[in-house]
Amino acid sequence: RQSNMSSICSAPFFLSLEAKRYKAKQQLHTEIMSERFNADININYGMNQYANNIAEAYLHPTTQEGLTLSFSIPMFNWGINRNNRIIARNNYERSMIDAEHEELEFYNKLKENIENYNTHLNLLSISEQALLLAERKYSLCIKRFYYGEASISELTDAYREVHTTRQTHNENLRIVWESYFSIREDSLYDYLKGEPLEDTFAAYYAKEIINR
Repeated sequence: RQSNMSSICSAPFFLSLEAKRYKAKQQLHTEIMSERFNADININYGMNQYANNIAEAYLHPTTQEGLTLSFSIPMFNWGINRNNRIIARNNYERSMIDAEHEELEFYNKLKENIENYNTHLNLLSISEQALLLAERKYSLCIKRFYYGEASISELTDAYREVHTTRQTHNENLRIVWESYFSIREDSLYDYLKGEPLEDTFAAYYAKEIINR
């Protein structure tokens, strides 16, 4: 069957790529925010009293209240902060470029597998017909040889043709299935059943649990 690229978009590869992009954005945001004005407020409240016994300690406790306000202003390291921002921005842009490169490589690999699949699928159909004709030719050659109408050389050539044609057919069959399972692995989609492999695995494990 022909492969459909519309099902590839939900591949786990894209989820991983999106996670990398979000991580790069988070690192850039963290670096920028760490160089800005910061303020901390701490409020303390408590009660204190001294006494000779526990009962008297709670008669007239002394209230203690406190407020601490601290500021952090990057006044003397603006040059360093500016360099840090430039480095963070460069790292972010490099991460975005790497993500685009990975995505392009993924699509190129996928495109190659699909083209490989479609090409060898057509070649497989042709090789099946060629193998069928070679087998018929060999079968007729056996009958002709039996009646003395064909030589041993003709019989040998007919057998070699069958052998060579079968090898070509098997090679095309191997490439078709390798390409198909490579596409299925990248997309986690079963194109024969027309459903995501996640549903297949979930149904399989659910059946295993029930059988236990």
